[in-house]
Amino acid sequence: PYEINGEETESNTILSETFSNSLGEFSTICTVGDFPWNCNFGCVQTTSYVDKDGDGVKENHPADSWLISPHMNLSKVENAHISFEYILRYANAN
Repeated sequence: PYEINGEETESNTILSETFSNSLGEFSTICTVGDFPWNCNFGCVQTTSYVDKDGDGVKENHPADSWLISPHMNLSKVENAHISFEYILRYANAN
């Protein structure tokens, strides 16, 4: 759902997920590394900045983790819109 000029529009929401305490209908795949998505602090998150060798120092590790939505049939939708909120921190080691 979204607003135009402060007025609510007709909404036929196909999928809405808050991730407040679970992944809901979403699934995950880790193709590089073992850094799964988790629900913490009322949101879903993943990181590969961890201490894997137990020396007390976190390090960046290669990772490719996917958060995948359930299948959505958009064949009868004229104007599909997607919106989401996100936070990105520490995208690389530099």
